[in-house]
Amino acid sequence: MTMKRVALHAGHVVLGLAAVVLFAAVFGWVVMTAWNAAIPDLLHLPVLGYEQAVAVLILIRILTGRFTHGAGRCGIGRRRWHRDTAADGAAFYTAWWDAEGADAFKDYVARQTGDAGRA
Repeated sequence: MTMKRVALHAGHVVLGLAAVVLFAAVFGWVVMTAWNAAIPDLLHLPVLGYEQAVAVLILIRILTGRFTHGAGRCGIGRRRWHRDTAADGAAFYTAWWDAEGADAFKDYVARQTGDAGRA
């Protein structure tokens, strides 16, 4: 790996960590504000501080399993793989159906309906 690529990867890591910190800061404040506006009066639970709100946010993300990357690079690759595999599968299925599918389907129907001896 060249130094330029290493620097690029290091920049992406720093940018990613900054995004995580910004996410925690913004959504921690949102969770704290929403909780303190509604929950103490409705359910008589205590008011949350900022650190507790961030902890609640992390806990919710852990419990719901929402640590995916969405439609990033990996999502595009997965979609492309599924699309290509489906296209290959369709070609294989068409070739199989032309070669032996109709007879195999008739045999299957005969077995299912109990007409195996009369097929």
